[in-house]
Amino acid sequence: MKKTALVIVGIVNSVVITGCGLVGHVGSPPNTAPSTNQSHTSPTTSSTRPIAGTSPSSSTNTNTSDARSTATPSASDSTTHTSPGPFNPVVQQAMTFARPRTTMELQAPENVPTPQTSLYLAAIAGASQNTYHVLLQLTSTPMGLNNPNILNGAGLANDIGGFGATRYASASQADAALQNTLTPPPQAPTSTMTTPNLNFGIIGQAWPQGLVQWQEGDWTLQVTGSDTSLDTALAMHIVSYLHTHLLPETRGVMVVVNAGDGNHTQVEWQEGNVLLRTTTYHSATGAMEMAMSMRNYPSGNMPSMDANATFGTPNFAGRNVQRTTGGSVPRAIPNGYQSTISPNLTFSSNTYTPTQGFSGTLAGHPFVLDFYQDYPQGLAVGVSYDNKPVYFGYGPSPVFSVINFTGNEVVIGNPASGSYMALNLTTGQQTTNPSVINSLKGYTGLGLPSHVLGLPGTDYSSAIPYPSGQ
Repeated sequence: MKKTALVIVGIVNSVVITGCGLVGHVGSPPNTAPSTNQSHTSPTTSSTRPIAGTSPSSSTNTNTSDARSTATPSASDSTTHTSPGPFNPVVQQAMTFARPRTTMELQAPENVPTPQTSLYLAAIAGASQNTYHVLLQLTSTPMGLNNPNILNGAGLANDIGGFGATRYASASQADAALQNTLTPPPQAPTSTMTTPNLNFGIIGQAWPQGLVQWQEGDWTLQVTGSDTSLDTALAMHIVSYLHTHLLPETRGVMVVVNAGDGNHTQVEWQEGNVLLRTTTYHSATGAMEMAMSMRNYPSGNMPSMDANATFGTPNFAGRNVQRTTGGSVPRAIPNGYQSTISPNLTFSSNTYTPTQGFSGTLAGHPFVLDFYQDYPQGLAVGVSYDNKPVYFGYGPSPVFSVINFTGNEVVIGNPASGSYMALNLTTGQQTTNPSVINSLKGYTGLGLPSHVLGLPGTDYSSAIPYPSGQ
C-alpha cells in the first residue's frame, strides 16, 4: 500500500536528510516553481524534504522575539507558542522574503506549536511565481533566514514543521492534486474492512493493511500505520480534537503516518485553484493547529474560503445593529432559563461564557443574538426578541461561524462538517433543511466568506472565538 510522504514541495536542493524512511533535499531556495499548467507531482515521488513539528494539547502565547524557551524538545504534546503581533518574527522574515518573489496572495500561521526548549526557531523559505514554502527548525544558536547552517546536525527531533501553498491552472487541477495526497484504500479483499466507531457520530473505515479513513463534511482524513488498534486510537483522538476545533471551512484532506518517532502529518486544503498546506513531524494536532490559524499576510485577516462567492439574499431587516465581544456582550438569556429545544439544558453564566453578540432592532423591537463558549461541549446560541428569550441551545456543530444575516434570519454553520442552521431572530424558529439553508446562505460555494455578510457597513470576521485548548 502507498505510504504518503509528508513534504513541502520545491523548497531547496543541496543537503540530503533521511529519517523514518523519508528522504528529501534541503538547501538554498529554488529559482523556479511549478507553472500553472503543470500537473501535480505525487509527494511520494517528489525530491523534497519531509516537514516536522511538535503538537500541543495545551499552549500559551509568548511574545519572545527569538522563539527561545526553557527545556529540551521532545515528541510529547507539551508545547508553547511564539506568535507575537500576530505572526512569529521568524515567520515574518520568511514572508518578507516570499512577497517580492511570488504573485500569490500569502497566508501564514499565527500559531507555531513549539516545544518548551532552550533552542531557537529558524526558517528556510522558498518562493516563485506559483508557490511559496517555509520550513521551520530549532537550532542551538540564533540563525537568520536561509542560513546554510540551519540544518547542520539538527536532527529530526528539532524539526518543527512547515507551511506553504501552490497555485494551479484551474480549480479542477487543484482538486486532483488534493485527492492525490491521499493513500488509496486497498481494493481487495473488501471483506477485511471494518467500520470502527470513532465517536461523536463518526464511523470510519479500517483495513488491516494499515489504514483508517473517515469523512468530516468535505474533509477526508486518514491515519496510516502498521497496527490497526493504535491507528484507530489515534483517529479517535483526532475526531475528539475536531469536535471543538474548526479546520479551514472548505474541501481538504489530512494524512497522518503513525510512526514510532512521531505522527508525521500533512493537512492540505483548497481555495479555488490554490492548495495550502501545513505539515509536522511529531504530532497531528500541531499541523491542524497551524492550519486553523492560517491568516492573510501581513494583515492578519481571516482568509476567504470562497473569494468568488456571490450573495443573492435580501438585506438584513435589522436596524442600528452593533457587535460586541467579551464582557460587554448584552445578555440574551437570563440565569435559570430552561431551553425549550433541549429540556435538560439550563442557562448559567458560570457555564456559558459570552464570546460575541449582535444587538439592534427588528420590526421596531429589540433583539439580542449571543454566542457562548461551553468548553468542551462547543458553542451555544442565545436569542431574545422584545426582551424575551426565544432560543437557547447548541449550534449546528460544536464549532461554527456566522455566515449571513438576511431578512429576519441569521445563518450559522461549519462548511467543513457540512452542518448549517438558520435562526429567525424574532421567533427563535430554527431551520436545518439543506435546500432552505442553501437559499439563505446566498451562495453555492463550498467554503466560507472571510467576513460576516448581510450587515451593511460592517467588516466582522465570520469566525466565532473558541478556546484552542484547555
